[in-house]
Amino acid sequence: MRDQLKAHIAAVIEGLRHLDMDSAADLIAEIGDDLVGDRDDDRITGAILDGLRWGYHAAVVVEMGGGAMLRVTLPGGRGITHEWAREADAAPQIKAALAQVTATRAVAKGAGE
Repeated sequence: MRDQLKAHIAAVIEGLRHLDMDSAADLIAEIGDDLVGDRDDDRITGAILDGLRWGYHAAVVVEMGGGAMLRVTLPGGRGITHEWAREADAAPQIKAALAQVTATRAVAKGAGE
């Protein structure tokens, strides 16, 4: 089972590498529609598919383009994404965003949540 899953994941990655970002996003959305079917809400499937979609996008924007990208996924499936053409422009903003996340978690932890 594990080896078969590993092979399937490798095949997905290889297949996505040959698509442009829009085609990859469309295919992933189509898969999501097929998997969700009649279920009202499947956050786990959505989160995994978002990971594929945004991971591919980040690979193109960051690795190939020399930019930077920040993707935050919040409870309930909400996400925030921002990208920069240059890593140097992104660094101070990413550090500030991560500091805010840390501060928010500390407040929530102190409140017993």
